[in-house]
Amino acid sequence: VDYGGTKVAFVGITTPESFEKSTPAYFQDDNGNFIYSFSEDKDGSALYKTVQTTVDAAKAEGAKYVIAIAHLGMDGTTEYWTSEAVIQNTTGIDAMLDGHSHEEYSKTVANKDGDNVVLAQTKTKLANLGKLTISADGKITSELISAKDYTKKDEHITEFITGITDKFSAELDKVVGLEIGGDDYLAKPFGLRELIARVRALLRRSSGQMQPQGNTITASGITLNEDAHTATGEKGQIDLTPREFELLAALMKQAGNVVSREDLLHEAWGWEYLTETKTVDTHIKRLRDKINAAGYDSGIVETVRGYGYRFRK
Repeated sequence: VDYGGTKVAFVGITTPESFEKSTPAYFQDDNGNFIYSFSEDKDGSALYKTVQTTVDAAKAEGAKYVIAIAHLGMDGTTEYWTSEAVIQNTTGIDAMLDGHSHEEYSKTVANKDGDNVVLAQTKTKLANLGKLTISADGKITSELISAKDYTKKDEHITEFITGITDKFSAELDKVVGLEIGGDDYLAKPFGLRELIARVRALLRRSSGQMQPQGNTITASGITLNEDAHTATGEKGQIDLTPREFELLAALMKQAGNVVSREDLLHEAWGWEYLTETKTVDTHIKRLRDKINAAGYDSGIVETVRGYGYRFRK
């Protein structure tokens, strides 16, 4: 960004923990191959190298100052991926604003060459806004402004955010409702006939009237009775909600085969399409917990990385 003839480069840096601790499928193709990297390794050198290469490129393009906007953190973060560690093992960064930490402070940290770099921890969840000032003599100072005291809004940013939330609010409401245990969701506005039809379908499902009589499936020592809506084995019955039962049924009908998240949504929820399939992962975790609590091996529900799930034969 050119500020009156002075070029300032902004470099974004995120912690490799986003890769290590997040859902792997987000970074894989359909075959389970990893297609993204966060420069993760066992000593931080890969991250330092990536940052240094980016900073050097910014300097080569004429940037007089390089400001790092980071998602790194300090306490509770892998020691070689902290904001201080990145500064200490690189050169060329003039200041860093880090928003991935519970700490709230501003100080200087010596870089690899011994030069002081301003580091401000803004605390999490936008508790503060980090403000950096570069004076005419090149001195850099930082200031933390409490978000609750900052009421000014940018008209264009507000319009942009509103457009996004309006577009996805209905879908987000649906996903949240299902992830907290709902069996179905009907977005407004809706017709009374559709509401009644969905309620009746849920009642039929909960009372075991959805499947033909005498329909049972057995795999991995568990027998699923679709007539009685029960899942039992040598160690007794597994206590399942209607949704968990439908999910288990969808998996057991294809025992030994992989079932995609999209197919599970269709079979267990009756939906043809939903862009957010993470709700399946949430319910699979609950299903495994129920299986384990009943004394069975929760590993019979296997994760097939990058695709879906498989019930062991």
